[in-house]
Amino acid sequence: MPKPSARSMGLPLGDTCAERENSLRLGDKAVTEGAIAAFEAATAELLPKLREQLRQLKASLRLEANSNVSG
Repeated sequence: MPKPSARSMGLPLGDTCAERENSLRLGDKAVTEGAIAAFEAATAELLPKLREQLRQLKASLRLEANSNVSG
């Protein structure tokens, strides 16, 4: 099963990365700095969500392991 791109999932990281790459190619320092700031903001928003999903996954795996041992 192919993994979806960040853009298809509605995450701003793909757009900010593309903007940074384009601004670097064009030598536009102001746009590059703005894209880096946007990337940092998107990352700061995404990391807690990823950590929570990981916490839930770990809890789910522990429950499954415990039910297999008891069953």
